[in-house]
Amino acid sequence: MAKKWALIAWLLLSSLSTANSTSFQECYATCFVICAITPGVAFSDCPLRCLQACIIPSFPIDNNDVHRQEQNQFFCKLGCAVSSCTKFSTKQNPAEKEVGNCVDSCSQTCSMD
Repeated sequence: MAKKWALIAWLLLSSLSTANSTSFQECYATCFVICAITPGVAFSDCPLRCLQACIIPSFPIDNNDVHRQEQNQFFCKLGCAVSSCTKFSTKQNPAEKEVGNCVDSCSQTCSMD
């Protein structure tokens, strides 16, 4: 039974990383709840897993300058979010609005303008 739940959670988490039509806050809240109830996953891993799933889209890694700049932007945003935004979430509350606002500020920090 635990393997079944783990597989379902993994499929849902994987699909979240490619869901461009989903806002960050919706993605994070959904991911967080799924992660928190997944057997065998430490709660402390959920903020990082969900930031990664909701910030970094699935894309092929190549040497194209435009893609490389996009990739650098995503990784900068993820690094900023991991160091600044994980503190808001608790086991009872993913705090998706606070985390979303924090991630938005990371977007400005990592802006290439």
